[in-house]
Amino acid sequence: MGSPASPSIAIIAVDYVVSMALTHLDFEFPIIKSYVDDLFAVVPKDKVDSILDVFNSVDKDIQFTLEVENNGKLPFLDILIERSEDGDLITSWFKKPLLSSNNYPNKVISKCEKIVSERIRNNIRSNNVNRNWSFSRFPYIKGLSPRLGSLFRHTNCKLVFYNVFKVKDLFSRLKDKVEKEDRSGLVYRIPCSCGKWYVGQTRQKLKARVRQHKLDCRPEKSIKNNKTALAEHHFVEDGHNFQFEDVEILDLEKNYMKRNLSEMIFIKAMNCVNFRSDTQNLSTIYSDLINDVKDLVKS
Repeated sequence: MGSPASPSIAIIAVDYVVSMALTHLDFEFPIIKSYVDDLFAVVPKDKVDSILDVFNSVDKDIQFTLEVENNGKLPFLDILIERSEDGDLITSWFKKPLLSSNNYPNKVISKCEKIVSERIRNNIRSNNVNRNWSFSRFPYIKGLSPRLGSLFRHTNCKLVFYNVFKVKDLFSRLKDKVEKEDRSGLVYRIPCSCGKWYVGQTRQKLKARVRQHKLDCRPEKSIKNNKTALAEHHFVEDGHNFQFEDVEILDLEKNYMKRNLSEMIFIKAMNCVNFRSDTQNLSTIYSDLINDVKDLVKS
């Protein structure tokens, strides 16, 4: 009870009980209808008691009660079903006599019936009147929107105003801003004093990756084999000093394959010191995208 899934679960449970019960009966129902856990059925008079026993035998936790017709009438949900002499079923609205059963004064009951009837009539009348109306959504601007609405007063079009401000606009951002050096899963570039760039990608925090590059540029690392393209460019000749404090983030991407692709595109689009092997797996289908990135970098 109380869960949004309760009606669906109830329907499944009742359908299961009904299907199991029908397999144990030696006759077919001329009519059987269900709405969640309410059932309406037409059965032979001599089978009424046995049917209830069969339904209640399917599951001890799911037990039914039985209500039979009285003077050819039987209430089901909000309708009253009446069996005519020729066998037709006639339906009408059914109102449970709750107020009368609880000794409410007739005056109060009459007043309640009048209010409900009036609301039903007004609702029907309103629906009929508004049937040809058209509605347009429009932002609410103080001083302007009411005037615009009045212009449509004598037409069949109505302006429905909405507030351009949202609840989140009333509150400050609760999360602290993540500083550039603390971001991870990204593509970055580091400028060299010669005017070229080194482009790289990392899943680490940017400050950790920059620290590794700084260590690779220490003098004792010059004799190291398999140096990175950044270190190789730094040691190739004097005057190539990378400005690590000016590192920039080009793209944020947690997925390695996408991040690797993004890195290759930026290497192709920029004047970089990276090895040619860094982009050897890049397909030619990205040529147009690379040109767009070149224009973006220039701007």
